[in-house]
Amino acid sequence: MRKRIAERMTEARATIAQGSCARQVDLSSIERHGVTWTAFFVKAFAQALEADRIGIAVEVPGGLVVPVIPDARDASAHDIGVRIADLADRARRNALTAVDVGGAAATVTNVGATGTLLAFPLVAPGEPAILAPGAIVDGHCWLALCYDRAHYDEYAADRLLALAVERLTALR
Repeated sequence: MRKRIAERMTEARATIAQGSCARQVDLSSIERHGVTWTAFFVKAFAQALEADRIGIAVEVPGGLVVPVIPDARDASAHDIGVRIADLADRARRNALTAVDVGGAAATVTNVGATGTLLAFPLVAPGEPAILAPGAIVDGHCWLALCYDRAHYDEYAADRLLALAVERLTALR
């Protein structure tokens, strides 16, 4: 699996003009009520993109898979969190179906879950962007948006990231 991932990322680096931007976010106003941070990031990103299907990077033995959260824009953060837990569990048991993967409008990869403060992942072929939240420290985190320049220039990407931050901090 890692070999295939490496091939796809080599293809991405060679064929996609990648760009990136980052913003620090104050998350202290968000009341989580047991909902994972990833669910909030997925919801805010879906709203900013005005997209329903957001992929989530899930670490599995041998690599990563990206199942898709359907209806992420309209679902509650709680429901997204439940879906993420289900998809991650099935991904780790190698029990995802074809319906569970593919067709994402963009992806969220929560590199911060393992303590990374800031990362700039490569955009996968076929997707316009990937959001990478960093570790949350004292109620703040860095959000990196990596994007395909065929879809966004620097200004449009920064506006998209600013809108994602706005939507994120407005969630309750």
